[in-house]
Amino acid sequence: MPTPVNSTYQTKTFPLLSVLDSREGSSTYDSIAINCLTEIVETEEGKEVHLIKRDGSEEIVASVSSSPIRGMFHDNARGELYVAIDTDIYIYDSSDFSLITTLAAAFASADSKVGFCAYLYEDGTSVVIATNGTVLNRIDNAHAVTTSATAVSTVGTWVATPIYYDGYLLLVKSGTGDCYNSDVNDPMTWTAGNFITAEISPDTVSDIAKINNYFVLFGRESIEYFYDAGNPTGTPFARNDVFVKLVGLLNRSIVSYGNDLYMVGRKNEGVPEVFVLEDFKLTPISTPAIRRWLVTATETVYGFLLSMNGHDMYVLRAGGRCFYYDITSKLWGRLGFQGSVSNFLINNAYIIDGTTGQESLFSITTDNAIYRFTPDVYQDNAVDFPVIFRTKRMNYGTNNNKFMSSMGIWADRAPSVGSIDVQSTDDDYLTYSTARSVDLDHERPNLQQWGRFRARAFKFTYTSNNPLRIRNIEIDINMGVT
Repeated sequence: MPTPVNSTYQTKTFPLLSVLDSREGSSTYDSIAINCLTEIVETEEGKEVHLIKRDGSEEIVASVSSSPIRGMFHDNARGELYVAIDTDIYIYDSSDFSLITTLAAAFASADSKVGFCAYLYEDGTSVVIATNGTVLNRIDNAHAVTTSATAVSTVGTWVATPIYYDGYLLLVKSGTGDCYNSDVNDPMTWTAGNFITAEISPDTVSDIAKINNYFVLFGRESIEYFYDAGNPTGTPFARNDVFVKLVGLLNRSIVSYGNDLYMVGRKNEGVPEVFVLEDFKLTPISTPAIRRWLVTATETVYGFLLSMNGHDMYVLRAGGRCFYYDITSKLWGRLGFQGSVSNFLINNAYIIDGTTGQESLFSITTDNAIYRFTPDVYQDNAVDFPVIFRTKRMNYGTNNNKFMSSMGIWADRAPSVGSIDVQSTDDDYLTYSTARSVDLDHERPNLQQWGRFRARAFKFTYTSNNPLRIRNIEIDINMGVT
């Protein structure tokens, strides 16, 4: 009588859901998603994880000079896009991005950031405020420019982040903890002594933002909340002493998203990490891999907000490397631009209400063109960009030898998708097998004969000028005979 054996041939799924898990700052090893988004979808059978190629981009405004963009702002009330380049401000119609006018020599110098905000008067009239930290300009509906003299004489120089709050314009004086307010209903007039000081910690304030009915001052060691207390003389503002966070802001990383603020900060004597400030709750959201990268990022860290393909993302850039936090899925990934997977030199971004819905605009440091992420475009300004997904290592519960006979990739076929390259690594990401291409337009795309392994990871590379959505990866393996 033959001896019964247990069959160890099994069909396994390879997980598409993975956390950015680099063991060092350069992200050479371990799992990562580059230029693709992860979606968790509810189905009748349960939850599915899908990988989706990010939106492509197209140029909507050509470069006007060789200098990078210093600041960008969209005035929703007028449907106008304001762009600071060199010493000028260019104003575009955001319905078709045609140039409306150029405000020549709006600033005396071209060596600093330019910040914008809208200001609303009591009679309902709105204007745009533009400043580089030494000049404060008001731009009215006719695009006439008025410059404030008393801002310079009262404040001196300031952080180029103007804030409208309760009928006042707020400016943080450079190198101090002082936040000055203009006269009420008059952003061009500033009175000596009308300021409040962040003084819980002995540091200077580097930025300001609004959250709910507070404005928040960010220093190197603390975050302090202020509100309109209606003081009859001097500044009308007061500090809320209950809500002080002993975390300092790093660089230019603050992004507002609804009533939340995303930022890179550091607890005293701690390593940098990414936080979300929700009302009075400060929550770290960075993975150990992101913290390792922030420790080694010697350049200024910039923060941006981008939206594409139904996902809103907090984007961080230092040097050329650009990581994103998907606010929808709460996963981290990386962005590259055009043919590069390691460089996305984004230096400005703005989400506007365009003619076709919400649109994410951005610029890069190498020119001053303005680009737009577009759902129906699968290249970056007519240049193919790669989607790379590197999985985590899997051994399926045993480090014994296993044999893999085939891999099937379940992906969308319509519209035309094209081919994807697949490589395996069995030595902890040190080396990879020769890339094998599989046509995803087939009914059952699969690759055969994958040989022996103990623990294996895969690298998928997709470069076609087409959309991509991967729904599942199945592998057939022999676990051995018991």
